[in-house]
Amino acid sequence: TMEPTTSKHDDEEDYCCSYDYKNCSNNSWCDKEKSRCEGNCNGTWMGVNNCATDGLARWKECTNYKDSCCSPATCTMVNPHYWQCLSTHVSDDDGGDEDDDGSAPHAQTGKKGTSPPSLKPISTPCPTSKPVTPPTMEPTTSKQSGSDGTSSPAFVCSRPADCSGVSCQIQCPLDVPTGYYPDLSGCDSYCYCTGTRAPSRYETCQHGLLWDPLGWNAPRNHRGARAAFHYLSGAYGKGTLWGSTGGTCNYASSINDTRPAGCINKP
Repeated sequence: TMEPTTSKHDDEEDYCCSYDYKNCSNNSWCDKEKSRCEGNCNGTWMGVNNCATDGLARWKECTNYKDSCCSPATCTMVNPHYWQCLSTHVSDDDGGDEDDDGSAPHAQTGKKGTSPPSLKPISTPCPTSKPVTPPTMEPTTSKQSGSDGTSSPAFVCSRPADCSGVSCQIQCPLDVPTGYYPDLSGCDSYCYCTGTRAPSRYETCQHGLLWDPLGWNAPRNHRGARAAFHYLSGAYGKGTLWGSTGGTCNYASSINDTRPAGCINKP
């Protein structure tokens, strides 16, 4: 007699782990199971057909296409002239818990202590074959020793050699705090470091906008101008790596910081 077999029904949808609600992570370990995706990988478990082909992924600009964001992201106003697809359910820093104050995109705020559905700690799996660890999750250190014996950050945000797109996956050293680190060789790109083994990313602002690590809401000489974010403390903040708790792509007239690239003087 033949052994009974099971097959997937035509109406059953494939799932994968995503960070932008449109594309799979392309990380076979994270894409394997929901518990891995929402646990160690800090992603969102979604159907592969979650978003239309012409839909806008999370973090994309939606200024002129306010109904086109991939669910659950919604088109959110960053400033009166720039709207972005952001999540209304999770913090738009690393795909984690809810924002405490619903602040502007990329805000890094204190996280609520919610627990994943399974209370069993997720550790290295024990399948029948040798587990595959994603190469980007290999822990590294960002420290280098100076001539005086002190340690300073050696991490520098820069475009990966194989990155030709707007957003590329990277892996920041595990001892680099969660934050947004501008590419100091220019004014329009930054690295978002998760501070965990979850993938980080290198991203570039579009349409002539510059990376604003402080998220100013108006031109720098405007009486009501105020910053939404602040620099990280210590060696990772102002004067060194210029890391901040958030940021946004903004107009050059709103840039108000003294990064080495001279972004405040850009026309």
